[in-house]
Amino acid sequence: MNRLKSDPALLIIDMQNGFCDTSGSFSQIGMPVTRQAAIIPSIKHLREVCRAPGIPISYTQTGFAKDYSDAGIAEDELPGLKDTKGFIRGTWDAEIDDELKPESEEEVVVQKTRNNAFWQTGFEQQLAEKDINQIIATGVATNILRRVHGARRAYLRLPRSDCERLHGDSERSAAGDEYD
Repeated sequence: MNRLKSDPALLIIDMQNGFCDTSGSFSQIGMPVTRQAAIIPSIKHLREVCRAPGIPISYTQTGFAKDYSDAGIAEDELPGLKDTKGFIRGTWDAEIDDELKPESEEEVVVQKTRNNAFWQTGFEQQLAEKDINQIIATGVATNILRRVHGARRAYLRLPRSDCERLHGDSERSAAGDEYD
């Protein structure tokens, strides 16, 4: 059984219209979105449970410039993304799902252009300033968070069926089930 450490934070990863809505860019390029949409109620409940004792809540939000000059390999990994104008900052596609939008200024949104929430975002510093010693990760592709940043912080990932959607079968097997 996983237990919370003394100073955890909730991180809601990429629960954006483009990833979760049938009108979003992921659906338009042929990627499934039903599982992402299905976990929204569970994430809402988890967020409320975390708010009650004052556990800090952060969100990640993937977004790109209109010309995709900051997209890195995202264009290669997701053929058709540029054609759909997916995840352009300031568009509906890039916005966090209405049911999960932050509800206070204390809830931080980490803007990112890569799968890594810590790469050139300042997020690590924000966590250090709050003395966060554990991240409760939920949302889209939580396995990537562990893979790119796993050794530097303790993670508690929730059961896959309840509050997360992994990023493909190959990542699923690479992620494993072992979390601190």
